Amino acid sequence: MVTTNALSSKTKENQEALNHYCATLDWNVTRLRTALHSTGLSNEQLYLAAPNEAIIDFLAEFLTITSSSLLTIIGSNGYGKSALKEFSLRALVDDPRFLAFSVDNPGSLKPYQLVASIFHNINPDLKCPRSTGSLLGALERELVELRCGGRTTLIWVDEGQKLKIEQVGMLRAISDIKTSDGELVCKIVIIGTQDLQKHLIEWLERYPEEAGAFDDRCGFYTITLNPWSENHINEWVTQLHKYAAQSKKSRNPFDSSSISMIHAISEGKPRSIVQLAQMALNYKAKRYFHNSDEALLISAEDIQSIINKRG
Repeated sequence: MVTTNALSSKTKENQEALNHYCATLDWNVTRLRTALHSTGLSNEQLYLAAPNEAIIDFLAEFLTITSSSLLTIIGSNGYGKSALKEFSLRALVDDPRFLAFSVDNPGSLKPYQLVASIFHNINPDLKCPRSTGSLLGALERELVELRCGGRTTLIWVDEGQKLKIEQVGMLRAISDIKTSDGELVCKIVIIGTQDLQKHLIEWLERYPEEAGAFDDRCGFYTITLNPWSENHINEWVTQLHKYAAQSKKSRNPFDSSSISMIHAISEGKPRSIVQLAQMALNYKAKRYFHNSDEALLISAEDIQSIINKRG
C-alpha cells in the first residue's frame, strides 16, 4: 500500500503537524514513530498474538517437542509472516537454549550456498569446505556439538515459496540430523505463500519414499496465518494507544467507525492495517494543524478520504 513510513516525513511542516497532534492527544511522538514501520510492526511490544494464538502456542510447543524438526507456515503477502519471524527471533535472542537466525530469499541461492549460509550463521569463524558433501558433514558436526552443549539451532527460512526442489531436499536432510543418542539437533521453520505448499507437494510426489520420513521422523506440519478481525484491529489500536500514551489523560484517536473502515479496506491483512493507521495519523495531524475546528478523532470519512486521494 505504501513504500515509506508515513510518520517519518522529513518535511518540516509535516513534522510540526504530527508533533502538534500528538501533543493534543498526549502521545509521545518519538515512541509513535518508532512503533510502526512501512512494512508492518517493528516493535515486539505491539505484536498482537490474538489473531494467531494457536500458532504462537504451537511454535512454543514445536521448540520443545523431540519428535518434530520441521514446520511450514503459510500466509498470503501482508499476513504477518515476517512480523512473526522477527518477533520469535527477538524473543529467543537471549535464550541460552537456542541459537536462532534466519535465511532470507533462499530462492537466489544454490543448494551449496544455502547450506553455506546456515553454516556461516552457526560459526562465522570457520571456512566453508568447498564441496557440498564436506560442507554438510561440517555443518552436522557443528549442529551436533551445539546440541550436546545444550543448545538447539532454530533456522527460519523466509520466502519459502521461492525454494527449488533441490533446496527442499537439502533442508529436509538437515532437519533429520541427530546426535549419537538419536536426538534431533535443529528446528527448521519455512515460511511462505500458498506456493510453498505446492512446492512441498511436488517434492513429495517426486520422492514419495520421503513422505513416510516426514511423518515418522520429521513431524512435517503446516499451519496457516489468518486475517485479523475487526476486534483484533480494535485491540491492536488500543495497544498502540497504551504504548504511545504519556498519561492517563491521553486519547485514542481512532473511533469505532475508522476501525470498521480499516478492516474493510485492509481485508484483515496486518501489513495493510498498520500502513492505513500510519496514513490516517499523518492525514489527521495535517488537517488538525491547519484547522482548529477539525475534529480530533479519526473517522471512517477520514480513512475514505485517504483512499480516494491515493486513487
